[in-house]
Amino acid sequence: MPTEFVHALAVLCRDNSTHRTRGWQSCTLAHPEGKPPCPVVVDVGGTEVTLGSAEIRVLARDGRWLIAPNLVLHYVTAHGYLPPREFIEAVTARRAIPEPPSGMPRF
Repeated sequence: MPTEFVHALAVLCRDNSTHRTRGWQSCTLAHPEGKPPCPVVVDVGGTEVTLGSAEIRVLARDGRWLIAPNLVLHYVTAHGYLPPREFIEAVTARRAIPEPPSGMPRF
């Protein structure tokens, strides 16, 4: 897995997670240490980031929105998941879609 992508993905999950939920999505894949952690907590540049309750959004080159749960960082780092090439490119290029300002309608 390209280190640059993993770093950009971690920063995106730390700084641009959006559409938070009230609960936690747990990882359903097998873990060598036993039961998977829930919630999944990772360290990103000295900041604890809790995964599994929000999503990240990036913009593809053609303008389409690519959306993933922020738990994707865990799947990439712990399970070797390889997202689609266009998602990797958009994350690495740091084309995050910011959350709309407070008071603006969400869709």
